Amino acid sequence: MHRTILLAALILAGCASDPARIAEGPRNVGTIAARSGSGRAAGPIPVTTAGTSRPHVVLENMTATARQITIFGKVPTNADVDSDLRKRAAELDADAVINVRYGQQGVGLVSWSQISGEGQAIRYTGR
Repeated sequence: MHRTILLAALILAGCASDPARIAEGPRNVGTIAARSGSGRAAGPIPVTTAGTSRPHVVLENMTATARQITIFGKVPTNADVDSDLRKRAAELDADAVINVRYGQQGVGLVSWSQISGEGQAIRYTGR
């Protein structure tokens, strides 16, 4: 009897929607734009694996991890990591995110799948 209840509880838990996705809302619905009062034209914050030759200051070395919490959740991609980096860059009023590096897709301690990335939020000097 107890085994049946336990088995039913495990099956129902696996069918639940991904709580992290519910809290965050949909990913990659749009691009994160710079605030219009930032001294530059509002527009999407570029995220690139390359550096830049333009003079700039590094505002922050950032990391982001996108996770699939349940087996039925969306498998994270590099675009999900980019979205998280853009959000943080917008909070810093950055002009771009450069030198982005992605980790390997793998199983996390509390997730079915995850991928991490790191990059530098920068602001161009001499606006």
